[in-house]
Amino acid sequence: MGHARRRRRCRRLRGAAAACRDCRGRFQARARRAAMMVHEFGLLRRILKERSGLNLGEDKQEMLEGKLRPLLKEFELPSLSHLALALMKPDSHVLRTRVAQAVTVQESYFFRDKAPFNYFIDVMLPKLMAKREVSRRIRVWCAAA
Repeated sequence: MGHARRRRRCRRLRGAAAACRDCRGRFQARARRAAMMVHEFGLLRRILKERSGLNLGEDKQEMLEGKLRPLLKEFELPSLSHLALALMKPDSHVLRTRVAQAVTVQESYFFRDKAPFNYFIDVMLPKLMAKREVSRRIRVWCAAA
């Protein structure tokens, strides 16, 4: 079978060891899309638990991959496997912090939606203050903490 039937995109190289720029780009894109290994996902879950208290279920691997992919470019890492390896280094404090930030929501819904906050200030807080007029002590518990 001749070269014409092989449908190569890079005919100009014909057997050369080096790939052309287009093929190299497709290979790198494919590597970036490759899913992380089970042990890498476990490592990332452990780091997130330690750094942010976030306990990811085993069904959250795709979600985690999607949130971490932008960090590959930021830290010039070729794949999620390399990200997991970089996180194991002792001097990876900045990377660990960025991973935790990428996965967690940085703002509480309590403050995003003004209505509950305004209701608390305008209605609930005055009632609580009236009940605690003598001690003037109020304890507030937040379910998100």
